[in-house]
Order: sequence, then C-alpha cells, then structure tokens
Amino acid sequence: MQLPTAIDNYKVDHVINLHNMVKRNVTIPYTFTCVTDVPESIPDYINTVKLWDKCKFLGGCYNRLFIFDSIMKQVLGKRFICIDLDCVILGNIDHILTRPEPFVINKYHADLAYSPTHQFYNGGLILQTAGIHKELWEDFDYENSPKELEVRRANKELCGSDQAWISHKLGEGQPVFDEDDGVYDFRRLPDKDNPNTDSVRIVFFPGKRDPSVLVNRYEWIKDNWK
Repeated sequence: MQLPTAIDNYKVDHVINLHNMVKRNVTIPYTFTCVTDVPESIPDYINTVKLWDKCKFLGGCYNRLFIFDSIMKQVLGKRFICIDLDCVILGNIDHILTRPEPFVINKYHADLAYSPTHQFYNGGLILQTAGIHKELWEDFDYENSPKELEVRRANKELCGSDQAWISHKLGEGQPVFDEDDGVYDFRRLPDKDNPNTDSVRIVFFPGKRDPSVLVNRYEWIKDNWK
C-alpha cells in the first residue's frame, strides 16, 4: 500500500507530522511517500516522488488529477491512498486503508453558508487502484474543462477545482469515506473540544482551517499532530 501525500503550500512539519501519525495508527504494511517539488527539504527517512507539472499554471488542485493517469501504477504502485496534509489522525485507520472498492473518495460536506447542489466529493482522501477512472485525467482539457466548471460554479452547482471535476465527471453514487468510517470534517465534529477517538479517527480541516493554526487551541490536536 502506497500512501502518497503532497507538499506545496504547506511546511515540512506537516509532512513529518503526517508521517508520524500514520506510523502510530497503521498496522498493515505500507510505504509512505511525499509527492513534492522540494524533495531536498524532506527528511531522508521519508520516500519522495517529484511533483509533476501537468497543469500547475491553472492554479487550484487541478495538477492532482494526474493521479488518475495509468502511469501511476509505475509511480505510486498498484494500490494507493492520497491523504491531504491538513489532517489530524486520532486512532487506528487500518479499516480506511483496506476498503475493498477500486475507488473510494472522501464525501463532500457542504458549508452552511454555501451548499453547491452537485458537489458530492472532497479530494482530501482518495483510495484507488491505479488506472481506475483514468477518464478523469484523459478527458481533462487544459483550456475547456476549467471553463465548464466555471459555468457550474457560477450556477452554485460545484466548488473547488479537482474535486469539482471529479463530481462533474462521475456524478453521484461513488463509494465514499464518511463519518461511519471515522472520517470527519472539523466543522462537523460533535465535540470540537474532546472528540471521541472510538468514533473519530481522522479529521480534515477544509478551507483556511489548518491544524498548525489550531494546535494551541485544542489539546487533542496538540496531543496528536506531532
């Protein structure tokens, strides 16, 4: 099992902390890989892959769509899970890594202030067999695809970049990670001061929220994000 993560606007501490959290909370065999444009900054004990530049000029996370290219079998292996750096792992996540479906993606939870009507998925957690849904990369056109999404975002149907494209192409009904798996959006925690680690295993911080900003406010972040 490959666990690639990426560093772009985050600090090396985010990579080290995620590496350590995974090490403490995973018991099955895996390889932790950081996909990065600054491999020289990553500690030697962490495996790295050079970040590709397929469409970085578009901004957002469109560049991440390249994980759906069939070549990822050679780059990251036959089976891998992508985990965003802005997360805190509180307990064992073996059950998340061993979901049997060829493709599982984090469920999108609408912000109370903005509820896009056709946004089904969040790109913060994606488990896949390499080459599954290769159409997500092969059908992506640098010029026209973002324009299609602009129209749908203007109509309040979608939000984001890569995750908007995934919802646009796949529609509703794909297997998802949600709170039944212990995967939580920080905004939806029943108790933000003291989450139950029996039911909460990994927490993501969407938008401008980040564990590095909240680490001194919440003891559970301080205790686990390290």
